[in-house]
Amino acid sequence: MANFDFGNTCPDIDKALRYWDNEASSVLRGYIDDETELDNAVDELYKVCESVYEDIRSTNVNMREAAQEQLDNLEYEWECKLDDVKSEHEAELDDLKADYEAELDNMQKEVNELQATLDLYLKHQT
Repeated sequence: MANFDFGNTCPDIDKALRYWDNEASSVLRGYIDDETELDNAVDELYKVCESVYEDIRSTNVNMREAAQEQLDNLEYEWECKLDDVKSEHEAELDDLKADYEAELDNMQKEVNELQATLDLYLKHQT
């Protein structure tokens, strides 16, 4: 079974969230002098944006699942095609084998007829 080969992106999302937190603090620091008020403002902004970030996580999970499903479907399709090709070649091989055996039987009959003719010829020669 093939697997979607792409690293888990939640750590990347977490890194982006930390970056956003730092940037928000930096921007707001120019407007808010009190550290407690600054922390409260950043927390409030984060709460406003939190659902967006969680939607991103959810979308990430959905994309990974969809990619894995597509890989599984492709793998199944290729296995079916491979089975079809094998069956086709097995059928061709069976036909060739049957033709070979029929030809071999015909040749054996001809050899038997020639042997009988030779035996009859040699019997009349003596």
